[in-house]
Amino acid sequence: MKRMMKKQILETISIFLLCLCCVNVSAQTENYIKKLPVIRSKYKSFSPKNTKKLYEKYASFFSDTIPFENPSYSDEFPEDSKYFSFDINGLYFIDLDADGDLDALYEGITGYTGTRSVQVFIQTNQKFALNQTLKGHILAIVSKPNGTQIYTQSIPCCDSYTTDFYAYQLSSENVSILYCVSAIGIGQLKHFPDFMANMEKDTIRAHGLMAFPLDFRGTSPYFGSNKSTYRDSIRLGKSIPILTKKNGFKARILFSNEKVNPKRYLVMTEPIDSEEHNLFEKAEFKKRYYVGWVIPE
Repeated sequence: MKRMMKKQILETISIFLLCLCCVNVSAQTENYIKKLPVIRSKYKSFSPKNTKKLYEKYASFFSDTIPFENPSYSDEFPEDSKYFSFDINGLYFIDLDADGDLDALYEGITGYTGTRSVQVFIQTNQKFALNQTLKGHILAIVSKPNGTQIYTQSIPCCDSYTTDFYAYQLSSENVSILYCVSAIGIGQLKHFPDFMANMEKDTIRAHGLMAFPLDFRGTSPYFGSNKSTYRDSIRLGKSIPILTKKNGFKARILFSNEKVNPKRYLVMTEPIDSEEHNLFEKAEFKKRYYVGWVIPE
């Protein structure tokens, strides 16, 4: 009996220490990410009360339905709603294309898993027409003399494991993607970093990025044809390669973890559009910044 109790106590202590280690590593990363310069919203906003008044005023001018259509809807089940419910808190009236009149953004749910997207409505001749749909939820809106920049975050769901941050430029001509940042899981980056701010300038050269089991927390990665190999590595607490480039790349150090052996850096690469091995899931923009770990040589 005493032997069994001793075994249980040791197992409890081991689990506690493992959890403490996980929390410590996570806390270190969170602490650094909070120090990153972050894109902040800069635009003329309306109060929720005034937004509601504007919506009531312009509701009949929208040629497309504002709430997102339910992709699972079927005529066989008419009791289900064809559209997801409308959320007034996701509606923004703003002059997106700098032409002097109000346009609109609407962020809402696009799937039962909680995925979100943003619809862009441009007003022309007193009519609001759907211009484009942006991936993710809004992180920041920044008004510029020639238009508006919108920053969004698309988080993984189901068997996905890649978080993508997008910077969109809206003008009178079109909507274009300025750049995209991809990270593993949902904990490596919490905000869209401000590339124009004076971030830490420490850079290194590397030939590849890796990810550790903690990076995948909160996700259930599928990994396609490499499912068993990578899942076994994660289960055993091993790192896995997520990006390789033969000629190497320059990367900015975001966080240095020197309490593990060997020490490792969380880095963000320069924009990359070709690589020999890439485990990051596809995004809407090919040339991306990638976030991952590097063990210095």
